[in-house]
Amino acid sequence: YGELTFSGKTVDFKFYLMDLIWLPLNDVIEKVLGGKTRPHTKMAIARQSLTAIENLHKIGYVHRDIKWNNFAVGLPPKDNILYLIDFGIARPYLDKKYVPLLPRAKVRFLGTYKYATIAALENQDQSRKHDLEMWLYMMME
Repeated sequence: YGELTFSGKTVDFKFYLMDLIWLPLNDVIEKVLGGKTRPHTKMAIARQSLTAIENLHKIGYVHRDIKWNNFAVGLPPKDNILYLIDFGIARPYLDKKYVPLLPRAKVRFLGTYKYATIAALENQDQSRKHDLEMWLYMMME
């Protein structure tokens, strides 16, 4: 995810300013690369996207919507960096003392059906392993 450059709040809302990124990864592949990627490019995408997910997990959050659209390429000179974006349905899996939260008994479906895990489709709470399962579905596409 991009670097936080500024944050603030007003009476009505909080806001964050982050690095400007270029295009979602799926647009880069389709529009810039003509829908074709070389094996070493696919490996770089796999490595960087997995690292981005791991970094999110390290700070105590699950993304819950891993898909091509939620990775973006940076602007030059950071155009070789892949960013994880769209944390609209991300959720903490650790409390403030870094103790894992108990799974909720039943939740409504959130995310993208195309990459959804079996647990998500069965309205079960999602965890880190579900982010990885969605990543596998994305990479197999």
